Amino acid sequence: PLEVIARYIRVIKVEKEISRNTTILDIGCGFSCYFLRRIKHRIKKGHGFDSNLADKKFSNLEIKNFTFKDSLPYESNFFDTVTMIATFEHFDNIEKLLAEIKRVLMTNGRVIMTVPSEKSKSLLEFLANMRILNPNEIFSHKRYLSQEELFDLFRKYGFNVKKVENFELGYNFLYVFEKTV
Repeated sequence: PLEVIARYIRVIKVEKEISRNTTILDIGCGFSCYFLRRIKHRIKKGHGFDSNLADKKFSNLEIKNFTFKDSLPYESNFFDTVTMIATFEHFDNIEKLLAEIKRVLMTNGRVIMTVPSEKSKSLLEFLANMRILNPNEIFSHKRYLSQEELFDLFRKYGFNVKKVENFELGYNFLYVFEKTV
């Protein structure tokens, strides 16, 4: 139940930032594509990918079984919004991922994401060891970045910080970045 509640809170935080009639790429959309299904009535088109699901098309959503390595399988300047709900910390090469996000995102497009804070690492690992949280999820985290590291990384790839909000007692953060060039 704790994991379900925490996931729901992250989804609600991101959902509040979504503009109507936007075209979204949800990176790491999960096997149920919960977030995209939840907002499909408000968006023009939703695309998502994850490595643990089958290709699907329904309504205005298109889902791909895909594992990111070097490039994203989407056209340049195609998306208004890219979302990553508790997924950024799972990727091996975040610099290649950010370069690809920049490529597929329109100028002035936004990246809306949630990431665990640095201070959450020990708590998350404790809860995973106690089997309160899914150990596979928690121990597949590749990094816990500080705000400064995250800001520097996004600025390097041509993004400005538009919003920062901590939640879940400061153990998670919501970030909104905007592509400038």
